[in-house]
Amino acid sequence: MNTAVAIIAGAPQWIEKPRLEWTSEDKKKANLDSVAKYILYKMLDNNMFSKIHTCTAAKEIWEKLTQICEGNEETKEDKLTVALQKFELIKMMPEETMAEFDERFISYVIELSRLGKSYCNRELALKVMRALPKEWDVKTMAMQESKDLNKMELHDLFANIKAYVFRKIMCHFMRLCVNFMIYGVHVILVACLSFGCVDETWDDRGVSLFKIF
Repeated sequence: MNTAVAIIAGAPQWIEKPRLEWTSEDKKKANLDSVAKYILYKMLDNNMFSKIHTCTAAKEIWEKLTQICEGNEETKEDKLTVALQKFELIKMMPEETMAEFDERFISYVIELSRLGKSYCNRELALKVMRALPKEWDVKTMAMQESKDLNKMELHDLFANIKAYVFRKIMCHFMRLCVNFMIYGVHVILVACLSFGCVDETWDDRGVSLFKIF
């Protein structure tokens, strides 16, 4: 909207300038405003558009959308209170993977950041460690003693934890493989003895080989 200042009842007020009085600069501003409104309109669904269709300028539309999405100061305080409660009570759930917990935790941090609440690296690291199940106590205590939590970014912390999870899985997998091999050798030996594939004079080297299993 192109405006001009007029003195009404002894006080200056903004009034809309007639189109015939527009200068080249006024026309340029009007074109830019139309482009901005078009972009905003394209981003809105029907429900949101119905709430701003009476706005005449892009700036007015933007301010209205900001108020709708962010709310007033009281609404922001309510949102912050709820977000803080969720963050304080966060715990890793029994069936939750570390990747899922990572994503959920970071979403809480982002939500709080948007509401004006931020935490230092150490606070976030300790919060993550306290949110893990009790079987993680030994690992988290070791990390607190060996790592500088003030310098550890959140993504580095979760990368460290995920690497530890991966190592545990691989160790478990290797134990299963060894047990399977032992069981397989035992079955083969029993079968050979049952069908006479191994004679009674089998030397001590063969016997000692299977004693390790």
